[in-house]
Amino acid sequence: MGSVMMDHAETRTMESMAEMADRMSKELRSEMHNAEVQLNNWVAEREQRLAEIQSDYAQTMEARAAEVVELRKADKDTTARRAHCAAVVKKQEEQLQEEVKRLEELRVTEREEMPAKLEVLGAEHQRIAKNLEAKQGEMLTRRHVKEEELSVLGKGVLLYRRLGLEFEGGDTGDDGSMKCLRLVFRQISRQEPERPFVIAVFIDDNGRYVVPECFPALATEDLDRMLVDVNESNDFAKFVSRVRRRFVSMAEAGL
Repeated sequence: MGSVMMDHAETRTMESMAEMADRMSKELRSEMHNAEVQLNNWVAEREQRLAEIQSDYAQTMEARAAEVVELRKADKDTTARRAHCAAVVKKQEEQLQEEVKRLEELRVTEREEMPAKLEVLGAEHQRIAKNLEAKQGEMLTRRHVKEEELSVLGKGVLLYRRLGLEFEGGDTGDDGSMKCLRLVFRQISRQEPERPFVIAVFIDDNGRYVVPECFPALATEDLDRMLVDVNESNDFAKFVSRVRRRFVSMAEAGL
């Protein structure tokens, strides 16, 4: 039961990591999209500015043309006014050419820098995608292993039940894993089949098995030897089987 609950916690942790990696991947794609949107917005603003300058230029030309018409009609200071109009037109043309030049330079700069930025983002996206794929493969492998373990454990539980063994959960650790397990044996005594023989197994802070409760009490040396064996081999099923045999021997001896 403790192993199953630990596996569930581990599975949730792996799924959280997969979700986090997926979220990071989505955020990178969003950043790439935002960078492209910003570039398009900037180009649109520059083009709008260029259009405004061109419009101003056209309006100026119309105004100056109207002035020329008036100058011709009035025939006063024609030369000076024409020179003034020419100067204004020339200035507008220079401003327009300067804006066009600046816009083109900025476009070139953005075209040169954007591929590098996109390449960096793309490489990061590929790295995260590969890491996510590896984590998913590892998670699937672990899931298959745990499914096989659960199948074996399920068969063991059925066997224990036929032998009159019940499991009672106790304290749990900070990660939700079972730290104390109480085993209640029945079908031990032929005279009293329902008589309970109880042993509790606790996992201490060093990860070692400890027995805080045993009724009826097993011989101290015998119990200590079994604890040494299970802590070295980690074969808990063998430990349970040995404890049951000791209880059977005690029942047959009338203890």
